[in-house]
Amino acid sequence: MMVNMSRDKLDAALNNNLSICVLIGIPGSDPDKVHTCMDRKTWGNKPWQRWFIVTNPAKLTPAERQLWFPSASTNYVFLGRNTKAVVSSGSVSSDLRLNNKCDYIAFKQKFAQADAQ
Repeated sequence: MMVNMSRDKLDAALNNNLSICVLIGIPGSDPDKVHTCMDRKTWGNKPWQRWFIVTNPAKLTPAERQLWFPSASTNYVFLGRNTKAVVSSGSVSSDLRLNNKCDYIAFKQKFAQADAQ
């Protein structure tokens, strides 16, 4: 789901028991490519997992920007299903892509960590 004009779906996810991946980036960037991979990959029926790409950083609160994206190289964060605490974060290019392709095993591992929180 894209967060550009409205963050209603992100807010709904934050207020429910869902594991969340939030990516930040412009169209065509590595975070955008990862978001597209996640949308196209058949994840099965896992209603407790959601992923978002924020293409308009102004839609994030200052606290979210500071906590989720503390440096210019941080462009993804996984939030715990029950706690909404940061479980993992970092650079999409090095952590979620392998040989310029989506690393589905990394997604599954990071979502598994978030599901346990």
